[in-house]
Amino acid sequence: MPRSTSRLSNVPSSRCRNCSTAAAKESKTWSGGSPSSHLSDDQWRLIGMALGLSPRHLQIVRCIFDGLDEAAIARELDISCCTVHAYMDRLHKRLDVRSRCDLIVQVFLAYLSVQAAEGAAGPGVGEETSVTHAAIPA
Repeated sequence: MPRSTSRLSNVPSSRCRNCSTAAAKESKTWSGGSPSSHLSDDQWRLIGMALGLSPRHLQIVRCIFDGLDEAAIARELDISCCTVHAYMDRLHKRLDVRSRCDLIVQVFLAYLSVQAAEGAAGPGVGEETSVTHAAIPA
């Protein structure tokens, strides 16, 4: 007998029930803090405004930036996996992206546009910023 599906991208409805019982993945530990911590809260707020994101969408984006999967994001934000999945669908549509990598690229582009709008000059040749040290999850 086929499983029932939710209205979100034909995802099996059992996904939400199984999300909390899925084997917990080992948490990633980042030297120097998580990748999202390389930007200040004000910078994240400006990125969210540039992308037209709600505060909750921005929380989801920061978790994605830190390499968390949907189940880990659900645990981190204390919401269901189905809710995270719905936010992910809306983010993909709003930003017109097809993958997490595309989403991260959009975040970087928004960061650069915010920096340019603030009149901050980009790093010179050979100079580094803390953002260049952020590990991008595979």
